Amino acid sequence: MRESVILSWSGGKDSAMALQELQRTDEFEVVGLMTSVSEEFRRISHHGVREELLDEQAKALGLPLEKVFLPSGDSGGCTNEIYEAIMEKVILAYRDVGVTTVAFGDLFCKTCASGVKRTSPRPECAGFSRSGIGRPSNWPTK
Repeated sequence: MRESVILSWSGGKDSAMALQELQRTDEFEVVGLMTSVSEEFRRISHHGVREELLDEQAKALGLPLEKVFLPSGDSGGCTNEIYEAIMEKVILAYRDVGVTTVAFGDLFCKTCASGVKRTSPRPECAGFSRSGIGRPSNWPTK
């Protein structure tokens, strides 16, 4: 049985490459995309890509998209504490439906994944780089 994975989707090339690698293997099944979006500006938090383009990407890929809206602008912005509280709820909801892995398509996976590691009930992180799959050995498994 393949492991259900949510892909942290930035809309960039590294995410697209990670998706391609995940879909090449019989080990994983990508069950959806997760993207943080600025609540005020309606753009992907990391790249500034418009929400409409994000929707079109998910539609073209045929994958469900979970938008994680982060406060911005006049609402006071998104502190690390707020971000962690929001992400904890999202990760717990995925865990409740059997998803225990979040994959990151980023050259700096350890930096991006650290928030998920700290705020979640410890899902495993599968990090993907151009060289393939890497799992931090110090992260608890299921």
